[in-house]
Amino acid sequence: MNVLVLALEALHQSYPDTPRHTKVSTRREPTKSAMAGMACQASGVAFSDDAFVERFAACEVSSRCDQEGEILPDNQNARGVMLANGKLSEHAVQAVHEYLENFKFKVAIGSDDEEFIHRLHDAFMLPAGLLWLGKKVCKPTRALWTPGCLVTTGETPRQVLERWPRANTSFNRRTPEQLRMTLDLGVGGVGGEIRHDHPISLDPKNRQFVDRRVATAWVMTAGLPIEPRLTNKPVKTAQTPAVGGV
Repeated sequence: MNVLVLALEALHQSYPDTPRHTKVSTRREPTKSAMAGMACQASGVAFSDDAFVERFAACEVSSRCDQEGEILPDNQNARGVMLANGKLSEHAVQAVHEYLENFKFKVAIGSDDEEFIHRLHDAFMLPAGLLWLGKKVCKPTRALWTPGCLVTTGETPRQVLERWPRANTSFNRRTPEQLRMTLDLGVGGVGGEIRHDHPISLDPKNRQFVDRRVATAWVMTAGLPIEPRLTNKPVKTAQTPAVGGV
């Protein structure tokens, strides 16, 4: 198996699972559907390209939280919110959107499709467009790729995450003894928890998802190396300047 490791860091991130309700909660880890959307953006592929989405959905997408932050509620006026009668509101209503504040993740995308993983690697090295972490307002504060982020040693995403260097924690935070991992068990997996984020289609007119299962595991920080601190050198995309860099 080939594995691509990405670093997701931003002041705010959001991975909602109830997008049309008055309280839009967020998962505490990147969803598979959000990563599929990022892959489309980076590759310059339309969300309606179901063949590309299908190839990405076949990948194993697991994550590790290098820094736990806080859940930030944000009161907003929103339209198109699902009401108690099952209809969408025509007028603006008060809605609460949750964001992950100061979280840092490593995401490992694994696949036996070597050509596709190399395609994703090239896309995230030089994205075709700007990327966002769950929502368009959540811009990354660093490049998503890291040196050596394409692993071709035959390891699984879990094995890679159990040894991959962890991010530097913020200056005012203590280093935890363990890091939380969310492991992809697949659509037909057994045990774990259910996530309704396995993409079938990201077409805005016909978005479709099915359930997959994930398991929570932990890795000790004591045996993990630490990434070197990043500078704020800008990194350009193929079309427009991106924020942050290495």
